[in-house]
Amino acid sequence: MVILDYLLPRRDGFQVLEQLRQFDPQAKVIMASGFFGQAEIDQLQAAGASGWIEKPYRINKLEERIRKALG
Repeated sequence: MVILDYLLPRRDGFQVLEQLRQFDPQAKVIMASGFFGQAEIDQLQAAGASGWIEKPYRINKLEERIRKALG
């Protein structure tokens, strides 16, 4: 399980997500950001993200997203 921020200093989280999927196609990755528009959500789902969560988030919301991602 990976919780990955969408905005990173040297590259964006989408690029890291693509690299993670190449390394481990079965990895569960939840993307985190202060704002997700529908276009970003669609892009992340197409790239294989297991879910997304908006920051700031509460621990119970994170737990819900993790449970959903793990099935």
